[in-house]
Amino acid sequence: MYDDGVLDIYIDHHGLMRDNAVDLTSTENAGYIAEALYYFEEITGIKMNYVDSESKSELSFHQLSSEPFQGFERWAGVNPNAAGLIHAKGDQDTNIYFENQQDPDLTKHIIFHEIAHAFGAYELQNPGAVTSSQSVMGYDYNGFFGYTESDQALFESLY
Repeated sequence: MYDDGVLDIYIDHHGLMRDNAVDLTSTENAGYIAEALYYFEEITGIKMNYVDSESKSELSFHQLSSEPFQGFERWAGVNPNAAGLIHAKGDQDTNIYFENQQDPDLTKHIIFHEIAHAFGAYELQNPGAVTSSQSVMGYDYNGFFGYTESDQALFESLY
């Protein structure tokens, strides 16, 4: 991905690219995606290029449902309690799927968390012991804090 310094991004607003993506990615959630990607553009120097189809993208985003917890239960082998999922297709293409939550800040946290994976962040050793105020990779959600100083240090070490 992004070997040329440019990352091609597709945001599925139509729900037509996946059988399971039946609802629109809301304008609000697309804004969260853009906000997180802008952060990575600043940190990494990788330019984000928005494209008009998934087939042209290296990183795509799909909201599974407009209702909370209405998406991943449709997929066998995926934890039905999951709220976000990243799926790499080979070395070049990655899809991020997410469910809308009743708390918009939690949806934003999930989007930021999954995007961090796309840029090299791994799950923490004990993510339940880390709050969202300490790292976007933490699972103990106590509000949306964006990328924290520890997250930024990690990303700067990777890039």
